[in-house]
Amino acid sequence: PVSKLRPKSPITVPDTCTIIEVAKLMAGRRTDAALLLDIDGGLSGIITDNDITRRVVSDFIDPSSTPVSEVMTKNPKCVQMVDSALDALEMMVENKFRHLPVKDATGAIVGLLDIAKCLYDAISIMEGSSKEKESEKLSLLSAMQSATSNVQGNQ
Repeated sequence: PVSKLRPKSPITVPDTCTIIEVAKLMAGRRTDAALLLDIDGGLSGIITDNDITRRVVSDFIDPSSTPVSEVMTKNPKCVQMVDSALDALEMMVENKFRHLPVKDATGAIVGLLDIAKCLYDAISIMEGSSKEKESEKLSLLSAMQSATSNVQGNQ
């Protein structure tokens, strides 16, 4: 399940915040993505450091007066904690997502997958030497290989 990928706790902010407010929060927490919530608390979008570079800086948009909702990726795809980890990794690779929001069974946002962290964790597990981790190593290696080969086969 996705829970084995250990999604990190996400930054969540109202989608009415300005771009500069969100960027400062991201910088302060040393993270490269934030999830945006609508007035009802539901997920309305995601903004990443790449989005800020490509949609704000390069287009000369004023970050102090523009709401983040104008540049965020609206209605991002999500996975649930109980979904297949392989399916989540494949979705990220196929769609070139670096981040994928994670919901619980009630639909509440509970985490954020980061493809770089998933890869780092996979490498760390593979470098470990204890026998009790052998099945975990094989499982993760198989998932990463399947995700990349399935995507390559579909191109």
